[in-house]
Amino acid sequence: MTELTTRITVTCALGDRDYEEPDRPHHFDNVEDAIEEVTSMGWHELNDGRVLCHEQDEDHAELGSSVGIVNQDGPHQQGCDCWSCTYE
Repeated sequence: MTELTTRITVTCALGDRDYEEPDRPHHFDNVEDAIEEVTSMGWHELNDGRVLCHEQDEDHAELGSSVGIVNQDGPHQQGCDCWSCTYE
């Protein structure tokens, strides 16, 4: 008898990077575990449910700004090294 299970993999919202183990994509049991792990590793959860890798370029910054990033750990402060933070 074959048992089917659903596993979750994570790809950056821009499609340029998978969240991987050294030799293959990492598989999660559920979305909550996936978001918890990738955000602990510097990825950002977007307000629309997608995630954005830690790549620091104009495309990633633009998507993070236009969609908005879920605040995982409280408000960012002046001097934060998060690429998505901007201060006037």
